[in-house]
Amino acid sequence: MSVCIYLRRDRKLVGKNRVTYVSIAHTITEDSSRGKRSKPIIFANLGNEERIDEKMAKQLSRSLEKYISERFGGNKRKPTGREVKELAAEVRKQERTLKILSSRDLGMRLLLEAAWKVLGIGDALAQFAVGRRFEFDFERIVFAMVLNRLYDPLSKHACNEWVKDTGFLPEAKGWGVHQFYRALDVLHEHWDELEQHIETRILASLTPEEQKLRLVDTTSMYFEARSNDEELARLAERWDAWEDDPDERAKPPRRSRPSTVNEPAFRMQGHNKDGRSGQPQVVIASECVSAGYVLRHRTFAGNTSDQAIAKVLVESLPAPPAGQPRVWVSDAGMMNKGLMRILDAAGFHRLSAEGPRKSKLGLAVLQDVKGRVTSHTTKPHIGFKSAAFTAPMTDTGREEFIIASRNEKERERRIDKLNKQVKEVPAQLARQREQAKKHPRAVCKVASHMSLGRLVKPSEKLEETFVLDQDTIRREELLASVIFYRTTLMDWGAESAWDAYSLLQEVEANHRFMKDPLRLRSCYHWSTARIEAHVMLTILAATCLRYLERTTGRKYPELLALFKGLKAIEIDDGQKSTGSGLNFCLTKLKYSKPFNCPSRLRLGSFGSNQKNCAQKIETRMPTS
Repeated sequence: MSVCIYLRRDRKLVGKNRVTYVSIAHTITEDSSRGKRSKPIIFANLGNEERIDEKMAKQLSRSLEKYISERFGGNKRKPTGREVKELAAEVRKQERTLKILSSRDLGMRLLLEAAWKVLGIGDALAQFAVGRRFEFDFERIVFAMVLNRLYDPLSKHACNEWVKDTGFLPEAKGWGVHQFYRALDVLHEHWDELEQHIETRILASLTPEEQKLRLVDTTSMYFEARSNDEELARLAERWDAWEDDPDERAKPPRRSRPSTVNEPAFRMQGHNKDGRSGQPQVVIASECVSAGYVLRHRTFAGNTSDQAIAKVLVESLPAPPAGQPRVWVSDAGMMNKGLMRILDAAGFHRLSAEGPRKSKLGLAVLQDVKGRVTSHTTKPHIGFKSAAFTAPMTDTGREEFIIASRNEKERERRIDKLNKQVKEVPAQLARQREQAKKHPRAVCKVASHMSLGRLVKPSEKLEETFVLDQDTIRREELLASVIFYRTTLMDWGAESAWDAYSLLQEVEANHRFMKDPLRLRSCYHWSTARIEAHVMLTILAATCLRYLERTTGRKYPELLALFKGLKAIEIDDGQKSTGSGLNFCLTKLKYSKPFNCPSRLRLGSFGSNQKNCAQKIETRMPTS
């Protein structure tokens, strides 16, 4: 039977104020002249409640409770009142000199250390520091910045303070903020080597089927800035011209000289995927596998198109291994005929979507009355029609498999919207005959509208008038909720191709994950190299978390809730230290008995869910 240790609160009058004092106690039942009575046994007085960290106090009470249980034979029996009194007296002898020096975040560090080792990140970073005369541990500083991303993502300056005050990083003694920025520069310098090293480790842990797909997509990261890099460059030129002008009457520019000018321009306006089109931005492209890992990424200027990005990524890809097909998967915005030919020449298969109004082959498949509509085995509202086309029939000169997919749930909504538009348009077109003007404002508004404009056409009988285009309306009904896919893998079925394309959501999920929990924004860097290094650091954190999620079967919020409360508490009881440091290997992590090992870091015991996660990670760690 376990012993219930709790936090006892006593309110006492001190002067004119009432003060609450907290102690660690256990209640026993003993005989008295009036029969049985309950009596609290005090193990340790913690002091004024206002000066005590409640979480730390609760953790100490749990530690003491477990120690008592182990000392008296586990849960086999409950200690007697006399035994509890003797133990309390033993504890109180040391309680007078007991000091809690600090409580640091430890839990997520234990998990990150495991991922850091399995993915070989620490070894690779240590190699980059060989031959350099660093005054700091480069690998540990990068580790600290990634760890901060998992707990409470901060700027590099604030991260330096977090390492000193909050996170458990005893090796951080003497670190300065300038060393954090220096570590970022070295990380940027060696990123290609590190990325290749991590990619090799990741691919070695995946099955051939998981290695097959290369999922590619882009996102944007905007900056809280008023001027883009081209405008800043022009401002710097005006400052240079004013400084070189000997005429003292010339006035300097009103705005201050920019401290950083990127050449070529990097932070530029472009198609922003966060709805901030007026802000300067950069574009981040990621290449992932189906397991969710980011194998490669690149950061581009904010005005770079997806098709230009895709061309750069394709040219950097290594050729597929013999006998192991690689499939490039991307959306319609990235794919064009030129990119298709490059992929075909490089030996890649491809899978991409096409706009419903641009795909001639897809429209032929959809209109073929002989084709049979099949349903998805697990999503019956998704229907398919497909056909194979020989090389002479395609615009790329390669045989392709074309799939037309229709979502029946979405189709119903779009047909209702189309019918509503078809009813609205005639009322506006009728004004052409009611007014003397041939082009009333309402009619021009319909004809120039992005959606309604497709439903009308110039009349063949009356000049400068519009009528409903019945052929377009029938085509819109046919294409409602339809998406076309094309692939060069001829042995794929329609359902397999649809499932593979749906995995692009893994890339989108990575981008959302980096922007929200890992706070890709706000980015406080201005120069191209530092911005790229900031993205690299976030990619490192996301890769480690994907490994932990895949290994434990738990998502990041669950892992954070389980391990964030695990603290390293430093206790001093006035004796000489006999500890030899903290072992981070999860297989050897054990509970330290409190009040028995002076000046040591005591760990709160693992709960059952924490133990399960730790055991799953242990089985995946290298044995050496």
